Amino acid sequence: MTHSTNSQTLPETAAETYLLTDDGIRRIRAELERLIEVRRAEVADDIRLSREYGDVSESTEYAAAKATQAQVELRIDELRSVLARARPLDFSEIRYDSAGIGAEVTLRDLESDEEWSLTLVSTIEADPERDLISIRCPMGEALLGKQVGEVATAATPSGLQRYEIVEIRRPDGLS
Repeated sequence: MTHSTNSQTLPETAAETYLLTDDGIRRIRAELERLIEVRRAEVADDIRLSREYGDVSESTEYAAAKATQAQVELRIDELRSVLARARPLDFSEIRYDSAGIGAEVTLRDLESDEEWSLTLVSTIEADPERDLISIRCPMGEALLGKQVGEVATAATPSGLQRYEIVEIRRPDGLS
């Protein structure tokens, strides 16, 4: 799949590539490692303990442990799939004349006049608490393709919000 620098989206099919920051790839690898090396063993212990209580056919502890095991294995499979299709985002390929994946965007809330910055990323590595905003969420979609000085309108839980784009740049701390 060929990606244009500021209109990149997440894969629609299994054969496409996920564009991720190096930090995003590191965080996914760390989660995968923790699930394989720590969480699997914890769940196996829970299953063993629940078997000690007797008949597993009526044990809610056993059923819960098996359900947790299935969730852990599903997440492991998902993360392996993402990593198999991940491509590090090359910041040298990104244009910063409009908002797109990999860009840090400084916004000014037109109602409160407050400014803040966020980085547009793929859905896989979105983390609103760290101001990593998915290009597929309402805010990300509202910003895509906008240039400095333009106004983006995004649907938020508190209603429609209008933001002026103050600056678009390469994010600090992401590579």
